[in-house]
Amino acid sequence: MKSSILIIFLTIIFFSVFTYQTNAFTKKSFGGKIVSTTIPSVTCAGQGPITLSKMTGGLPLAIAAQDSKSIANPMSKILGRYSLIPDSTICQQQTPAGPIPFPVYKIERNYGTSKF
Repeated sequence: MKSSILIIFLTIIFFSVFTYQTNAFTKKSFGGKIVSTTIPSVTCAGQGPITLSKMTGGLPLAIAAQDSKSIANPMSKILGRYSLIPDSTICQQQTPAGPIPFPVYKIERNYGTSKF
């Protein structure tokens, strides 16, 4: 009886640690000043692509938000988490040959922006 409870307990701990590590490797925190919320000839579903300067946690990159609960304005600050896997289904670049996918990093649902 004691050994079966111990095995169940260790299994629960193993899977909770494994789930946490998987989440930690696929998402990353960011923060920075928004430089622009548009790129010429690129359209996105939602808001973006948003480009940042002085970003914490990495190099400047293009990110996009599908949920527009907080409106990102140029020169405001933003904090949140983004997926480390680029998503090419959110944005498209318009070219003479037709639209092509424009890979961006997807912002998770909960993010915050400053009002100024």
